[in-house]
Amino acid sequence: MRDFYRRGTPTLFRGDSHLLNQIQSGPSWWLKRFVLRHVLSWPTAFLAVGKANRAYYKAFGIGSDRVYLCPHSIDVARFAEPAMVLEQQAAQWRLELGISSDQCVLLFAGKFEPKKRPIELMRAVQTSPNRRLMLVMVGGGELGEEVKSIANSDPNRFRLLPFQNQSRMPVVYRLGDLFVLPSAFGETWGLAVNEALACGRPVLVSDRVGCAPDIVSEAVGKVFSWSDPSSLTRAIAAITGDSYKLLQMGRAAA
Repeated sequence: MRDFYRRGTPTLFRGDSHLLNQIQSGPSWWLKRFVLRHVLSWPTAFLAVGKANRAYYKAFGIGSDRVYLCPHSIDVARFAEPAMVLEQQAAQWRLELGISSDQCVLLFAGKFEPKKRPIELMRAVQTSPNRRLMLVMVGGGELGEEVKSIANSDPNRFRLLPFQNQSRMPVVYRLGDLFVLPSAFGETWGLAVNEALACGRPVLVSDRVGCAPDIVSEAVGKVFSWSDPSSLTRAIAAITGDSYKLLQMGRAAA
């Protein structure tokens, strides 16, 4: 970038970093800010993927006249259509998994790793007084054995599926009535949220997920506070307590 800058060659910079996990004080922050203000002076313009990313550039002294919106996106049609066929396939899969039609299903799809907090999500479901609530966990990773142990200990609450091929994801998202991404850090955007919305599913995400301020409105989901341990449990209760409202949110998502 420095070489292009010295040559006078225009450059565009695109990334999805944000400061949602960053403590903006202390020596390490001031050092980071000093270095990045210098490095980010080289590009001609910046392509921001969303609000949190735009705030990141602002924090390092980039003027708004150099920042242009270039949001993360997906192939919506691949997830949205053919909706009726995909819904039928998901309904059949739910029957095969022994999930009754009156149950409210939460879906987690991703790596079983600390930053995505799958264990905390499972504990929140376990302690819920709503006995109709079930959580489908799709994925694998370093916390796989713990996830499996919890799931096996409470088969009325959990279903566990391995990683699915990307071609199966339009059906996978439809297994749930609500998609949950409870990440605590390191979630620069969260394209799975875009995908779930395209499948007509409302979403519940933490405020550490990069896409939260851009695509998660009250009409299609809810954002809970990562810093409040009870916030996830309360959010699940609030969003799943009214099945008609949940259905309306799914339609709005689509």
